[in-house]
Amino acid sequence: MIVKLLLAVGAAILFLLLLLLIKRLRILRAGQAEAAERYGALFRSVADAVLVYSIGRDGKPGHFIEANDSALNLVGFSKEELLAKTPDAVALAPGFWDDPSRIGQLISDGSCVYEQMIRSARGRNIPVRISSCIFESKRKKFVYSTVYDLTEKKRLESEIRQAQRMESIGRLAGGVAHDFNNILTVINGYTDLMINTMTQENQFYDDVIEIRDASERAVSLTQQLLAFSRKQVLRPRPLSPRELLEQANNLLRRVIGEHIELEVDIADKVGTIHADPAQLEQVIINLAVNSRDAMPDGGKLYLRAAAVEIKNVSPLKRPEIDDGPYVLIECEDTGVGMDKNTLAQIYEPFFTTKERGKGTGLGLSTAYGTVKQSDGYIYALSEPNRGTTFQLLFPDTSQREEPAGPNGAEPVPEGGSETVLLVEDEATVRDYVTNILGQKGYDVYESKDGEEALQKANELGGRLDLVISDIVMPKINGPELLDEISEVNPTVKAIIITGYADDDVVKSQVPSGHWPILEKPFSSSELLALMRNVLDAQ
Repeated sequence: MIVKLLLAVGAAILFLLLLLLIKRLRILRAGQAEAAERYGALFRSVADAVLVYSIGRDGKPGHFIEANDSALNLVGFSKEELLAKTPDAVALAPGFWDDPSRIGQLISDGSCVYEQMIRSARGRNIPVRISSCIFESKRKKFVYSTVYDLTEKKRLESEIRQAQRMESIGRLAGGVAHDFNNILTVINGYTDLMINTMTQENQFYDDVIEIRDASERAVSLTQQLLAFSRKQVLRPRPLSPRELLEQANNLLRRVIGEHIELEVDIADKVGTIHADPAQLEQVIINLAVNSRDAMPDGGKLYLRAAAVEIKNVSPLKRPEIDDGPYVLIECEDTGVGMDKNTLAQIYEPFFTTKERGKGTGLGLSTAYGTVKQSDGYIYALSEPNRGTTFQLLFPDTSQREEPAGPNGAEPVPEGGSETVLLVEDEATVRDYVTNILGQKGYDVYESKDGEEALQKANELGGRLDLVISDIVMPKINGPELLDEISEVNPTVKAIIITGYADDDVVKSQVPSGHWPILEKPFSSSELLALMRNVLDAQ
């Protein structure tokens, strides 16, 4: 009886324990299902692409077994299509996924980060960075990979490299043009002196004229180099895009030819920009001429101007552009277009796709420099056989107050008897200017640098009437020298001469109108006229 009772109690206890075990298993299964559901939701919602694939016993990657929505959007396959593929089916060799030795390294290290090119369903090559780690489940190895799309990062890096390259070329071009302008100042100056003392009957008269003409062509070349390097002297003023395009329209219809249809579209409200009208008109002409050459069998050329507001979501937004109101000028053609390699080089000096002798390769580099120096931005959009569009963006200056410019006719060049201090570190230019001024009756003192000039200015004291100074010199630059001389002699007048407008020095002085600037190479008549204008001004 007791035994039966004990067996019954034992059976009851076992039954209760079994019920508790079943309940516990149900709780565990519910927890596992809930955890799996949470993991699945997290896996699907991760912004970065996540791919999971298996590794076989031979160390080679197997099929994909899981992919989140971001991964499917990146590669462009449906989930069924992707899970039927192996990693090397979407990788561009040589890569990581198809390299057994690298897979072995992943197995030994447990994780790794690498870059890879993958091919989307549409055949687009996508640069990605892949962060992978390995895990085991049921004695099988799997790789969990997070994939980051590097397309935008690579594009920005390319733009930065291109900007740095353009800046380096610009510095070189500006330096060459600066030195060449010193030489041309002397060549042009002495050539003019020879012409003025010769008659047409002189046997060398025609030869000297040829020298001067060749020198003038060299001057034009250096001006283009300075424009590209953003070191030309601009004469900006408030400018209406309507005025600019209407003036360019009349000229362009003769330049591009009758086989090209020109359409000009200017919005009712465009605003104004602050730029040199002559230089910006040349930019438009350069762009139009390139478009004409890209349409030898005819086509359409569109010139547009519109007001745009740049914001973070704007289609025109670029990393280097601040938000705000801008004026957009577009030049679009239906020509042959350009591939990516050509597009990356179009602003480089002397780069051209035209036949030998058909172009200098300075048109777009000049346009680039002029736009940049005018605080604007220039972008080219093009594809082969789909035409080209150049977009020029300038800050809208409609709300700014612009100072009125000087008026009056240019005075007739005359001599004088005033005392002049000439400060120029280039000996040939210094000798030429001293020769010219001496012939016209001026009392001229020379200095080769700022320190020597400051000493001579102190010695001359109140007798000094005018200082003519180069802007970039050793020891003390031109503006600093003139400031120091003005403290001692407040009535002294000054002229700056320069081979290029150096951004750091000139831009801080020119807008305030401290001193007039004479750009090299200059003629004797230009120098003498400006001197009399400055000396006679009240």
